[in-house]
Amino acid sequence: MVDRRTPVIVGVGEFAERVDDRDYRGLSPVDLAAEAVRAALRDTEADFAAVTSAVDTAAGMRQFETSHPYAPAPLGRSNNYPRSVANRVGLNPRRLILEVVGGDGPQKLVNEMVAAIAGDPGARTEASKEREEVDLRQLDVRTPDQEFLVMDADSSQLHAIAATVRGQG
Repeated sequence: MVDRRTPVIVGVGEFAERVDDRDYRGLSPVDLAAEAVRAALRDTEADFAAVTSAVDTAAGMRQFETSHPYAPAPLGRSNNYPRSVANRVGLNPRRLILEVVGGDGPQKLVNEMVAAIAGDPGARTEASKEREEVDLRQLDVRTPDQEFLVMDADSSQLHAIAATVRGQG
C-alpha cells in the first residue's frame, strides 16, 4: 500500500513557438505558460473540470522582464503572473507562488511542493506562507537584502542582463 501522502506527478506539459514557425503567434509569457498548463492537464487523461477544480496551488517562474520596471517586455507582462496563467486556463487556486529568477527554479518548486505534500513541516510552512507582493516602482529604492536577484549568473549573463536593462538587449 502506498502512503496517501506520496506525491505523484500526474501530468506534464510544455509548449514552445519559434519566430520562424509558419504558425508563430507571438504569444506572451502568460499565454505560453497557459498552453503548457493545458498540455499538462490533457496529459492527466482525467476529466478536465475535475482536475482544474482540484488545483489548489499555482506556481510560476519570474521572468527577467518582470524583475525590473525598466526591462523591456515586447510581448507583454503581467502584474500577477501565476494568477494570469491560472485565469487563462480556468483555474482558481487558493495559493499562488511566483518563484525568483534562476536556472534551478522549476526543480526547486517541484522539490518544495513534493516535500509539502509528503508532510515535511518546514516545506508545508514555506508553501503556505503569504508571499510579498512586489511594487515594481519601489525596486530602485530597496536595499540589497530586500531584492530578488538573478542567481548563478556568470559574467556573460550579467553583461546581457545589464544591456537589456539599459534598453540595448
